[in-house]
Amino acid sequence: HDWNTGNGDGALVPASDNLDLGSTFTASMWLKYEGNAVNTGNNNDINYHRILSAKNWWNENRGFEFFVYDNQDKKVGGRGAPNNPSVNQNIVDSWKASEWEFITIVYNGLEGKMYGYNDGVQKFVTNCSPPGNMGRGLGIGVTTDGGDQTWDGLMDELRIATGQRSADWIT
Repeated sequence: HDWNTGNGDGALVPASDNLDLGSTFTASMWLKYEGNAVNTGNNNDINYHRILSAKNWWNENRGFEFFVYDNQDKKVGGRGAPNNPSVNQNIVDSWKASEWEFITIVYNGLEGKMYGYNDGVQKFVTNCSPPGNMGRGLGIGVTTDGGDQTWDGLMDELRIATGQRSADWIT
């Protein structure tokens, strides 16, 4: 899907019993950031672009989020239902390079950890608050209220599975 403008579009999967991911799940996807930063070299354009979100706003005590933010050219951010601890970790060489990246994120709520992989190589493991109630559904490239902080680029082959998946699944 091409969100192109990073300004108010995306896909919303409605809440349902089938969407309950529990406290541990794995999500993988191809991402290509295409924000204005690619054209201008201005890092200020990398600011709160939601990749996956089960929240209406950042500090809502439910769901989870996975995003790029705070002008971080190499990092991703994430949080579970409570805001803290949140994640701010390196995962790519440069979002501004606008290269396709195969990103996998594992939320393990039982351990209170998030794992990040790029092209099957583990880039980080860090403390993260556990995911919470998915009662708002799942925003793909957008918050669940359809807000204006959408993913600014391309996303392909999104896979989400309950549990912490094996290295074979991740690669």
